[in-house]
Amino acid sequence: MKTLFIIPYIPYPLDSGGSQAFFSMVENLEHDNDIHIIFPGTCQDADRIRELEDIWKNVTFYPYFYAKDEKPVDFGGLYMSEEEKQYYHSSFLSHVFNFYDSLKRKVARYRRHHIIYDDCSALARRCSLLTNRDYYLTEGFVRHVENISHREKYDFIQVEFYEFLPLYMILPKDSFKIFVHHELRFIRLDNELGLFRDPTLSEKLQVERIRLTELSMLDKYDIIITLTDTDKKILVGQHIDSNKIRVSPATITYDGIQKHEFKKCGLDFVFVGNNNHFPNYDGVTWLCVEVLPYLRKLSSEFRIHVVGKWDKRISDLYKKKYPEISFEGFVGDLHAYLNGKISIVPIRIGSGMRMKILDAVNSFSPVITTSKGIEGQDFYDGEDCMIVDDPEQFANAMISLAKDEDLQRKFTENASIKLVRIYPKDKMLQIRSGIYSEIFRKISAIDE
Repeated sequence: MKTLFIIPYIPYPLDSGGSQAFFSMVENLEHDNDIHIIFPGTCQDADRIRELEDIWKNVTFYPYFYAKDEKPVDFGGLYMSEEEKQYYHSSFLSHVFNFYDSLKRKVARYRRHHIIYDDCSALARRCSLLTNRDYYLTEGFVRHVENISHREKYDFIQVEFYEFLPLYMILPKDSFKIFVHHELRFIRLDNELGLFRDPTLSEKLQVERIRLTELSMLDKYDIIITLTDTDKKILVGQHIDSNKIRVSPATITYDGIQKHEFKKCGLDFVFVGNNNHFPNYDGVTWLCVEVLPYLRKLSSEFRIHVVGKWDKRISDLYKKKYPEISFEGFVGDLHAYLNGKISIVPIRIGSGMRMKILDAVNSFSPVITTSKGIEGQDFYDGEDCMIVDDPEQFANAMISLAKDEDLQRKFTENASIKLVRIYPKDKMLQIRSGIYSEIFRKISAIDE
């Protein structure tokens, strides 16, 4: 099969769940398929791209390097004609609006980087995607995608992540289009809205508008792949044709569950995730503001380690106010680091799969999570992990599990058995390969 994948990041190094999942998929497909990949980046990414080219010698790459002065395309707003754009950009008002918009972004960035929120609701409102759109598409990148996708005939074109959802508009009309939905945006926004102290009517209307827009764009694709049955059921409940939806869980990169063995855990807890993904930022803040006061009453010896890239200004402020927390940055051997520590997943926002859960299980690290953090995965409270949503109970769970070696062993052993039975790498990759084979048969039948 000749396939074109369009993703919003360079899938290397394997420092995120999304990178792990995509890397494993391509590793499985590259020897028997003609794979082409488009992704955006900057000139600083050149070394990473060369490393990836050495690993995937049979893959064709079409990187697009952003220029410094590129303006993002706002697919969530109104479209302007070329005449309107020229008038706007040449008018005096455009300079006023650009200055105001730039100032507003700088103030928002300063507040995000220099203020520790003692109120999780205030942080949620400040950092919500309702008020902070994450732009990835630029005019240059969109034209790059259009040129590459029209240059050759592909058996199918696969687009990933919500930010790239509108790209169906510029892909060849006769191409078979697949969209991989890692996180339902309207569900995430609804979660964020639920954290606001007093959501306004306009905010609620905005979430509804985004929901309808997202569903409308999803319907333009021939196949939609979700990572969990939970997300599929949500989309079916939103009147997306169930025949268009396939479930294909992501997989972590591991060679076998026996790489690590159970090691007794103490009062060292680990959270894995960077602050660029707001659900991680919210989770750490909730842990500090809501859970830590109860933890301090129960113990003075605990340590919380945060693994992943965090803005230094944020991490320094958090360490100053919460000295029990240390920010470890990137960890080379994550599984070895997690082994012998308790993994905590205080996630309250989003959908899809939490790869950090699978990483913890594969490392024989017992897990304490929220119901949102474990959503869509087959691990259950009291059998494979602890699932707690109340901050006081979360603190109690952390201390009680740290003191109970038998319970730690039970969780790690039960969860690892499920990982091998339900989420083995080969099985997950076979599911995805089966979806592609099904699509190829359908396309071949149509062509005949």
